[in-house]
Amino acid sequence: MVYVLISDFRSFFQSVCVLGYCLLPTTISLVVCRIILLTGRSNLLFFIRFTVSMIGFAWATYASMIFLGESQKSGRKLLAVYPIGLFYFIISWLVISHTDT
Repeated sequence: MVYVLISDFRSFFQSVCVLGYCLLPTTISLVVCRIILLTGRSNLLFFIRFTVSMIGFAWATYASMIFLGESQKSGRKLLAVYPIGLFYFIISWLVISHTDT
């Protein structure tokens, strides 16, 4: 669906590359969350992990919106960014929910 929306100006492989490059903030939040998990478990540490993961999500979504959202008309920008944001939200949810058990 995203390919159909952005196929006007960008190729499929350019879009996949941008989505991959924008996973870096989520990867950084995964590393930070794993380090936090090594220190122990508590409600405060979960809140810190949640905050770190949401910062990574916001950063990734904003970065991909800059790359891919600019190729759309103003009326279709939200329609193009919604599946990308949903993709990064699912990945961030996996980062938060990953534990050692």
